[in-house]
Amino acid sequence: MHTRSNSIPLLFHKICGLGKIPLVLIHGMDSSQDTFADLICRKDINEKFRILLIDLKGHGQSHCDPFHDYSMESHANEIERVIETLNEFSNFHLLGHSMGGLVVAKYYDMYPHRIKSLIIEDIDLSIDQVERNKEKLREESN
Repeated sequence: MHTRSNSIPLLFHKICGLGKIPLVLIHGMDSSQDTFADLICRKDINEKFRILLIDLKGHGQSHCDPFHDYSMESHANEIERVIETLNEFSNFHLLGHSMGGLVVAKYYDMYPHRIKSLIIEDIDLSIDQVERNKEKLREESN
Protein backbone atom coordinates (compact mmCIF):
# COMPACT_ATOMS: atom_id res chain seq x y z
CA MET A 1 0.00 0.00 0.00
CA HIS A 2 1.31 3.42 -0.96
CA THR A 3 -0.25 6.32 0.86
CA ARG A 4 0.74 9.95 0.98
CA SER A 5 1.52 12.26 3.84
CA ASN A 6 1.94 15.96 3.02
CA SER A 7 2.02 14.99 -0.70
CA ILE A 8 5.18 12.91 -0.19
CA PRO A 9 4.62 9.19 -0.88
CA LEU A 10 5.03 6.94 2.12
CA LEU A 11 7.10 3.79 1.97
CA PHE A 12 5.33 0.79 0.49
CA HIS A 13 3.87 -1.31 3.29
CA LYS A 14 1.37 -4.05 3.90
CA ILE A 15 -0.32 -5.50 6.94
CA CYS A 16 -1.03 -9.17 7.46
CA GLY A 17 -1.74 -11.60 10.26
CA LEU A 18 -4.82 -12.09 12.40
CA GLY A 19 -3.19 -11.89 15.82
CA LYS A 20 -3.21 -9.12 18.37
CA ILE A 21 0.54 -8.71 18.94
CA PRO A 22 1.91 -5.90 16.72
CA LEU A 23 5.18 -6.75 14.96
CA VAL A 24 7.05 -4.58 12.45
CA LEU A 25 9.55 -6.28 10.12
CA ILE A 26 12.36 -4.39 8.34
CA HIS A 27 14.42 -6.10 5.62
CA GLY A 28 18.09 -5.71 4.76
CA MET A 29 20.13 -4.31 1.87
CA ASP A 30 19.26 -5.37 -1.70
CA SER A 31 16.05 -6.89 -0.38
CA SER A 32 12.39 -6.16 0.33
CA GLN A 33 9.57 -7.24 2.58
CA ASP A 34 9.60 -10.50 0.57
CA THR A 35 12.52 -11.51 2.82
CA PHE A 36 9.89 -12.47 5.39
CA ALA A 37 7.53 -14.38 3.05
CA ASP A 38 8.21 -17.79 4.61
CA LEU A 39 7.79 -16.41 8.12
CA ILE A 40 4.48 -14.66 7.56
CA CYS A 41 3.00 -17.70 5.77
CA ARG A 42 3.28 -19.80 8.91
CA LYS A 43 -0.09 -20.43 10.51
CA ASP A 44 1.21 -20.04 14.09
CA ILE A 45 2.76 -16.66 13.26
CA ASN A 46 -0.36 -15.43 11.45
CA GLU A 47 -2.61 -16.39 14.34
CA LYS A 48 -0.44 -14.71 16.98
CA PHE A 49 0.83 -11.51 15.31
CA ARG A 50 -0.48 -8.48 13.43
CA ILE A 51 2.45 -7.82 11.11
CA LEU A 52 3.51 -4.65 9.35
CA LEU A 53 5.98 -5.18 6.50
CA ILE A 54 7.75 -2.12 5.10
CA ASP A 55 9.92 -1.73 2.00
CA LEU A 56 12.66 0.78 2.77
CA LYS A 57 13.14 3.65 0.32
CA GLY A 58 14.83 2.42 -2.86
CA HIS A 59 13.88 -1.20 -2.13
CA GLY A 60 11.01 -3.45 -3.20
CA GLN A 61 7.97 -1.41 -4.17
CA SER A 62 8.98 1.80 -2.40
CA HIS A 63 10.04 4.72 -4.56
CA CYS A 64 13.68 5.41 -5.29
CA ASP A 65 15.08 8.91 -5.09
CA PRO A 66 18.73 9.39 -6.10
CA PHE A 67 18.80 12.66 -4.13
CA HIS A 68 17.39 11.12 -0.94
CA ASP A 69 19.47 10.82 2.20
CA TYR A 70 19.84 7.06 2.70
CA SER A 71 21.26 7.36 6.22
CA MET A 72 19.95 5.18 9.04
CA GLU A 73 18.33 8.28 10.55
CA SER A 74 16.50 9.04 7.32
CA HIS A 75 15.25 5.45 7.04
CA ALA A 76 14.06 5.62 10.66
CA ASN A 77 12.17 8.84 9.98
CA GLU A 78 10.53 7.29 6.90
CA ILE A 79 9.40 4.30 8.99
CA GLU A 80 7.98 6.67 11.60
CA ARG A 81 5.95 8.45 8.91
CA VAL A 82 4.29 5.10 8.10
CA ILE A 83 3.77 4.23 11.78
CA GLU A 84 2.11 7.61 12.42
CA THR A 85 -0.61 6.72 9.90
CA LEU A 86 -1.40 3.35 11.53
CA ASN A 87 -3.11 3.53 14.93
CA GLU A 88 -2.79 -0.20 15.56
CA PHE A 89 1.02 0.07 15.49
CA SER A 90 1.56 2.81 18.07
CA ASN A 91 3.51 0.40 20.33
CA PHE A 92 5.06 -2.71 18.79
CA HIS A 93 7.80 -5.32 18.60
CA LEU A 94 10.42 -4.40 15.98
CA LEU A 95 12.66 -6.77 14.02
CA GLY A 96 15.43 -5.75 11.64
CA HIS A 97 17.33 -8.14 9.38
CA SER A 98 20.88 -7.37 8.19
CA MET A 99 21.06 -3.65 7.25
CA GLY A 100 17.51 -3.46 8.60
CA GLY A 101 19.08 -4.20 11.99
CA LEU A 102 21.03 -0.95 11.78
CA VAL A 103 17.88 0.88 10.73
CA VAL A 104 15.81 -0.47 13.63
CA ALA A 105 18.62 0.28 16.11
CA LYS A 106 18.50 3.91 14.94
CA TYR A 107 14.68 3.86 15.03
CA TYR A 108 14.82 2.65 18.65
CA ASP A 109 17.31 5.39 19.46
CA MET A 110 14.96 8.02 18.01
CA TYR A 111 11.54 6.62 19.01
CA PRO A 112 12.05 4.39 22.09
CA HIS A 113 8.50 5.05 23.37
CA ARG A 114 7.09 3.00 20.47
CA ILE A 115 9.11 -0.18 21.06
CA LYS A 116 8.01 -3.14 23.18
CA SER A 117 11.04 -5.21 22.15
CA LEU A 118 13.84 -4.90 19.63
CA ILE A 119 15.14 -7.89 17.65
CA ILE A 120 18.24 -7.48 15.50
CA GLU A 121 19.36 -10.42 13.37
CA ASP A 122 22.25 -11.13 11.02
CA ILE A 123 23.85 -7.72 11.38
CA ASP A 124 27.34 -6.59 10.40
CA LEU A 125 28.39 -3.80 12.71
CA SER A 126 31.41 -2.90 10.62
CA ILE A 127 31.30 0.82 9.83
CA ASP A 128 33.18 0.10 6.61
CA GLN A 129 30.38 -2.25 5.55
CA VAL A 130 27.73 0.36 6.34
CA GLU A 131 29.54 2.93 4.22
CA ARG A 132 29.96 0.43 1.33
CA ASN A 133 26.23 -0.40 1.51
CA LYS A 134 25.28 3.29 1.39
CA GLU A 135 27.59 3.89 -1.59
CA LYS A 136 26.23 0.81 -3.39
CA LEU A 137 22.66 2.04 -2.95
CA ARG A 138 23.61 5.48 -4.32
CA GLU A 139 25.27 3.89 -7.37
CA GLU A 140 22.26 1.66 -8.07
CA SER A 141 19.84 4.58 -7.89
CA ASN A 142 21.71 6.51 -10.61
